[in-house]
Amino acid sequence: MKRIIKRSLFILLMIITFKTYSNITDSIIIRTYSNSEIVTVDRLRVGTSLKIKDDNGIILHRKEISDSTMYTKSFELSNLPNNTYYLEIENVNEIKIIPLVVNNEYVKYLRSDERTISKPNVQVNGKMVHVNQNSTEEQDFHIIIYYEDQNIAFEEKMRNSKNFSRSYDFTGSLYGDYTIELITEGRTYNNKIHITD
Repeated sequence: MKRIIKRSLFILLMIITFKTYSNITDSIIIRTYSNSEIVTVDRLRVGTSLKIKDDNGIILHRKEISDSTMYTKSFELSNLPNNTYYLEIENVNEIKIIPLVVNNEYVKYLRSDERTISKPNVQVNGKMVHVNQNSTEEQDFHIIIYYEDQNIAFEEKMRNSKNFSRSYDFTGSLYGDYTIELITEGRTYNNKIHITD
Protein backbone atom coordinates (compact mmCIF):
# COMPACT_ATOMS: atom_id res chain seq x y z
CA MET A 1 0.00 0.00 0.00
CA LYS A 2 2.86 2.36 0.86
CA ARG A 3 4.39 1.65 -2.55
CA ILE A 4 1.16 2.63 -4.36
CA ILE A 5 0.85 5.85 -2.34
CA LYS A 6 4.52 6.70 -2.96
CA ARG A 7 4.11 6.11 -6.70
CA SER A 8 0.95 8.20 -6.89
CA LEU A 9 2.61 11.07 -5.07
CA PHE A 10 5.71 10.69 -7.22
CA ILE A 11 3.70 10.83 -10.45
CA LEU A 12 1.80 13.89 -9.26
CA LEU A 13 5.06 15.57 -8.27
CA MET A 14 6.62 14.75 -11.67
CA ILE A 15 3.68 16.24 -13.55
CA ILE A 16 3.75 19.42 -11.49
CA THR A 17 7.55 19.74 -11.57
CA PHE A 18 8.18 19.14 -15.26
CA LYS A 19 5.62 21.43 -16.87
CA THR A 20 6.97 22.68 -20.17
CA TYR A 21 5.43 25.14 -22.55
CA SER A 22 5.11 23.98 -26.14
CA ASN A 23 6.23 27.23 -27.71
CA ILE A 24 9.58 27.08 -25.91
CA THR A 25 11.01 23.91 -27.45
CA ASP A 26 10.15 20.73 -29.26
CA SER A 27 12.88 18.61 -27.70
CA ILE A 28 11.89 15.38 -26.05
CA ILE A 29 13.05 14.22 -22.66
CA ILE A 30 12.57 10.61 -21.60
CA ARG A 31 13.21 9.85 -17.96
CA THR A 32 13.32 6.45 -16.34
CA TYR A 33 14.05 6.05 -12.67
CA SER A 34 16.15 3.32 -11.07
CA ASN A 35 14.09 0.59 -9.44
CA SER A 36 10.94 2.07 -10.94
CA GLU A 37 8.37 1.33 -13.63
CA ILE A 38 7.76 5.03 -14.34
CA VAL A 39 8.63 6.69 -17.65
CA THR A 40 8.14 10.44 -18.10
CA VAL A 41 7.80 12.19 -21.45
CA ASP A 42 8.39 15.91 -21.32
CA ARG A 43 8.31 18.90 -23.70
CA LEU A 44 5.97 17.70 -26.44
CA ARG A 45 4.61 20.39 -28.75
CA VAL A 46 1.13 20.93 -30.11
CA GLY A 47 0.50 18.73 -33.15
CA THR A 48 2.57 15.87 -31.76
CA SER A 49 1.09 12.39 -31.45
CA LEU A 50 2.21 10.02 -28.71
CA LYS A 51 1.57 6.25 -28.80
CA ILE A 52 2.65 3.28 -26.74
CA LYS A 53 2.63 0.04 -28.73
CA ASP A 54 3.33 -3.53 -27.74
CA ASP A 55 5.64 -5.89 -29.61
CA ASN A 56 2.80 -6.81 -32.00
CA GLY A 57 2.07 -3.19 -32.95
CA ILE A 58 -1.12 -3.00 -30.89
CA ILE A 59 -1.67 0.53 -29.59
CA LEU A 60 -2.03 0.52 -25.81
CA HIS A 61 -2.16 4.31 -25.37
CA ARG A 62 -2.68 7.20 -27.81
CA LYS A 63 -2.65 10.93 -27.24
CA GLU A 64 -2.87 13.75 -29.77
CA ILE A 65 -1.31 16.88 -28.27
CA SER A 66 -3.74 19.72 -28.94
CA ASP A 67 -3.41 21.82 -25.78
CA SER A 68 -1.41 24.94 -26.59
CA THR A 69 0.22 25.26 -23.18
CA MET A 70 2.22 22.09 -22.43
CA TYR A 71 2.33 18.34 -22.41
CA THR A 72 4.14 16.26 -19.83
CA LYS A 73 3.10 12.76 -18.93
CA SER A 74 4.35 10.05 -16.60
CA PHE A 75 3.50 6.45 -17.35
CA GLU A 76 3.46 3.82 -14.63
CA LEU A 77 4.21 0.64 -16.55
CA SER A 78 4.33 -1.99 -13.80
CA ASN A 79 0.90 -3.33 -14.77
CA LEU A 80 2.20 -4.35 -18.21
CA PRO A 81 3.48 -7.89 -18.82
CA ASN A 82 7.23 -8.32 -19.21
CA ASN A 83 7.98 -7.43 -22.83
CA THR A 84 9.43 -4.81 -25.14
CA TYR A 85 7.18 -1.81 -25.79
CA TYR A 86 7.61 1.11 -28.15
CA LEU A 87 6.96 4.74 -27.39
CA GLU A 88 6.27 6.53 -30.69
CA ILE A 89 6.41 10.30 -30.82
CA GLU A 90 5.24 11.66 -34.16
CA ASN A 91 5.26 15.23 -35.42
CA VAL A 92 4.88 16.79 -38.85
CA ASN A 93 8.40 15.84 -39.98
CA GLU A 94 9.32 12.59 -38.27
CA ILE A 95 8.45 9.62 -36.08
CA LYS A 96 10.74 8.84 -33.16
CA ILE A 97 10.53 5.20 -32.00
CA ILE A 98 11.82 4.55 -28.49
CA PRO A 99 12.03 0.94 -27.25
CA LEU A 100 11.32 0.28 -23.56
CA VAL A 101 11.85 -3.10 -21.90
CA VAL A 102 9.53 -3.84 -18.99
CA ASN A 103 10.40 -6.57 -16.51
CA ASN A 104 9.25 -7.28 -12.97
CA GLU A 105 11.55 -4.73 -11.39
CA TYR A 106 12.15 -1.83 -13.79
CA VAL A 107 11.72 -0.20 -17.18
CA LYS A 108 14.83 0.06 -19.32
CA TYR A 109 15.08 2.75 -22.01
CA LEU A 110 17.03 1.23 -24.93
CA ARG A 111 18.63 4.46 -26.15
CA SER A 112 20.97 2.63 -28.55
CA ASP A 113 17.97 1.05 -30.35
CA GLU A 114 16.06 4.32 -30.71
CA ARG A 115 15.37 5.27 -34.31
CA THR A 116 13.84 8.12 -36.25
CA ILE A 117 11.83 7.82 -39.46
CA SER A 118 11.61 10.91 -41.64
CA LYS A 119 8.13 11.49 -43.02
CA PRO A 120 7.56 12.32 -46.70
CA ASN A 121 7.65 15.94 -47.72
CA VAL A 122 5.07 16.95 -50.35
CA GLN A 123 5.26 20.41 -51.92
CA VAL A 124 2.92 21.85 -54.55
CA ASN A 125 4.17 24.59 -56.89
CA GLY A 126 1.41 25.38 -59.35
CA LYS A 127 0.91 22.17 -61.31
CA MET A 128 4.18 20.60 -60.16
CA VAL A 129 4.13 18.32 -57.12
CA HIS A 130 7.43 17.35 -55.47
CA VAL A 131 7.59 14.30 -53.18
CA ASN A 132 10.70 13.56 -51.09
CA GLN A 133 11.35 10.87 -48.48
CA ASN A 134 14.73 10.10 -46.90
CA SER A 135 15.71 6.98 -45.00
CA THR A 136 18.80 5.96 -43.07
CA GLU A 137 18.72 2.50 -44.65
CA GLU A 138 17.79 1.17 -48.07
CA GLN A 139 14.02 0.75 -48.34
CA ASP A 140 11.35 -0.05 -50.89
CA PHE A 141 9.07 2.85 -51.81
CA HIS A 142 5.59 2.52 -53.31
CA ILE A 143 3.71 5.65 -54.37
CA ILE A 144 0.09 5.74 -55.49
CA ILE A 145 -1.69 8.92 -56.60
CA TYR A 146 -5.48 8.75 -56.32
CA TYR A 147 -7.96 11.08 -57.99
CA GLU A 148 -11.05 12.26 -56.02
CA ASP A 149 -13.04 9.03 -55.87
CA GLN A 150 -10.05 6.78 -55.17
CA ASN A 151 -9.35 6.00 -58.84
CA ILE A 152 -5.64 5.35 -59.30
CA ALA A 153 -4.16 8.10 -61.47
CA PHE A 154 -0.52 6.98 -61.15
CA GLU A 155 1.50 4.26 -59.41
CA GLU A 156 5.24 3.67 -59.06
CA LYS A 157 7.55 1.38 -57.08
CA MET A 158 11.21 1.87 -56.24
CA ARG A 159 13.33 -0.86 -54.64
CA ASN A 160 16.38 -0.66 -52.38
CA SER A 161 16.89 3.07 -52.14
CA LYS A 162 17.70 5.44 -49.28
CA ASN A 163 15.93 8.35 -50.93
CA PHE A 164 12.72 8.81 -52.82
CA SER A 165 12.58 12.07 -54.76
CA ARG A 166 10.15 12.65 -57.58
CA SER A 167 8.44 15.55 -59.30
CA TYR A 168 5.05 15.04 -60.91
CA ASP A 169 3.64 17.38 -63.55
CA PHE A 170 -0.14 17.73 -63.25
CA THR A 171 -0.43 19.92 -66.37
CA GLY A 172 -3.30 18.48 -68.41
CA SER A 173 -4.62 16.50 -65.41
CA LEU A 174 -8.19 16.78 -64.24
CA TYR A 175 -8.80 19.54 -61.70
CA GLY A 176 -9.78 18.45 -58.22
CA ASP A 177 -8.54 16.66 -55.14
CA TYR A 178 -5.77 14.07 -55.20
CA THR A 179 -4.32 11.84 -52.50
CA ILE A 180 -0.63 11.01 -52.66
CA GLU A 181 0.01 7.77 -50.78
CA LEU A 182 3.59 6.76 -50.01
CA ILE A 183 4.23 3.33 -48.49
CA THR A 184 7.64 2.58 -46.98
CA GLU A 185 9.13 0.95 -43.88
CA GLY A 186 5.80 -0.73 -43.17
CA ARG A 187 4.00 2.60 -42.88
CA THR A 188 1.55 4.44 -45.11
CA TYR A 189 1.57 8.23 -45.43
CA ASN A 190 -1.27 10.12 -47.12
CA ASN A 191 -1.09 13.72 -48.31
CA LYS A 192 -4.04 15.49 -49.87
CA ILE A 193 -3.48 18.11 -52.57
CA HIS A 194 -5.80 20.19 -54.74
CA ILE A 195 -5.07 20.92 -58.41
CA THR A 196 -6.76 23.96 -59.98
CA ASP A 197 -6.39 25.80 -63.26
